[in-house]
Amino acid sequence: MLRNPLEAAASLSARDRFPTARSLALWLRYTLEAERNSRSIPRTFVSYAELLVSWRSFLKRIAEDLDTECPPISSRTQLELDRFLSPALYHHRVDDAEVCDQSVTPWVAETYKALRRLRQDPYAFDACRQLDRIASELDKASALFEPALIAFEDALSTKHKLLEKERSAAECARRELEKERALAQSTAQELQKQLKLVQQQRAELHRLVDQLAREEERHARLQVELQSARSALQCVYASKSWRYTAPCRYVAQSIRRVAAAVRARSARNGKTQEPSTEANWNDLLEDRDGQLCVFAHYDPDDDIREYVFYYLERL
Repeated sequence: MLRNPLEAAASLSARDRFPTARSLALWLRYTLEAERNSRSIPRTFVSYAELLVSWRSFLKRIAEDLDTECPPISSRTQLELDRFLSPALYHHRVDDAEVCDQSVTPWVAETYKALRRLRQDPYAFDACRQLDRIASELDKASALFEPALIAFEDALSTKHKLLEKERSAAECARRELEKERALAQSTAQELQKQLKLVQQQRAELHRLVDQLAREEERHARLQVELQSARSALQCVYASKSWRYTAPCRYVAQSIRRVAAAVRARSARNGKTQEPSTEANWNDLLEDRDGQLCVFAHYDPDDDIREYVFYYLERL
C-alpha cells in the first residue's frame, strides 16, 4: 500500500512525536524492504487514499491485479466498512508534487516515484533497478552511520526516560500542590468562619461591657440614694417626734393583731361575732401595759383609751 511519504511522516509526528527526518528514514527503509522481499510472490500496488475514498474500487483492483475473485461481502459488513473507512479519516493530506521539493531527501523522492511507476506497471524493471540502487546506497550509508545513529538513539532514549521520570515527578508534585492548595482553601474557609464567630463574640462582649458599665453607674446612683435614705432615716430615728409616736405605732400593731385573732375565731365558729371592746382592751393592757408606761408623760387610761376604742369599734 502506497502512501505519500510526507503524509506518513506527518502521521508519525502527530502520533509518536517523531522528527520528520526520522519518520522519512523509517518510511524509506520499510518501503524498500517490503518491495524487495515481495518480488517473488503475486502482488499489486494500491494507494492509501483509494482505500479511504472507495474501498469497493480498492478491493476490485486487488482482485483484478491478482486474477482472483473477492469473497461475497454481506450487507452488514458493507455497512460496517462504510462507517469505518471514511474520507473524514484521511488526515495530513499532501500533494504528490511536494515530495519532489528540495527539502526532501532525494532517496525518498526517487523511491516514491519508482513505486508510483510500479503501481502503473508491476513489471517495470527499470523502476526495480532504481529501487535496488537506492537500497544498496542506503545499506552502505547505514553501515557507515548506523553505529553513531544507534549511540545517538540510545542517548536520546536515556534522556527521554530521564525526562519522563522528571515529568512523572513533576506531575506528582503538581498533584501534591493541588492537594495542599485544596487544604489551604479549606483551612482559609474554616478560619473565615472562626473569624466571623470571634467578631460576633467580640460585638457581644462590647455590648455586655456597655451594659455592665450602665449597671455599675445605676448601682452607684442607687448607693448614693440608699446612703441618702439611710441618713434621712437616721435623722428620723433620732428625732423627738419618732420617740413620741412610738406608743401609737405599737398600738396600731397590737390592734391589727387583735383584729386578726378575732377574725380567726369567727371563722372557726362559722359566724361573725362582735368583738368585746372591753375584753380586748383589758387583754391589751395586761399584755403591753408595762411597755406603754415607759413613756411617763402618757397616761394610758386617758390618752390611749379613746384611740384604741376608735379602732376596735371598726373591726
